Amino acid sequence: MYAVGGWDNGVQLSSVERYDEDKDQWEMVESMNSKRKGVGVCVSGGRLYAVGGDGVYGLGGALSSVERYDEDKNHWEMIASMTVARTYLGVGATYTQHDFPLPLLVVSSLDKED
Repeated sequence: MYAVGGWDNGVQLSSVERYDEDKDQWEMVESMNSKRKGVGVCVSGGRLYAVGGDGVYGLGGALSSVERYDEDKNHWEMIASMTVARTYLGVGATYTQHDFPLPLLVVSSLDKED
């Protein structure tokens, strides 16, 4: 289980924490490349994705960028951006029994064109 980005006292966060069930504690992992609140998060092909979000205080800083986390390397990498900046969105992937990435499905409540 991961806690990704967020907001603390008016500041967007790029930090990421992972829950270690064996130790019953949270631990920091590498931070994302971008600060994001209202970020959509999902897993596809064994990788964690952070999609869009709001990168500045208040609304209006919607992001189109997408990052992928590799747990084995403890590293975030930027991948292809969405065509529209979105924040406060839902993200999912279709089910598969195989461990390869699937297309991400994005549903947005706010986008830059709203």
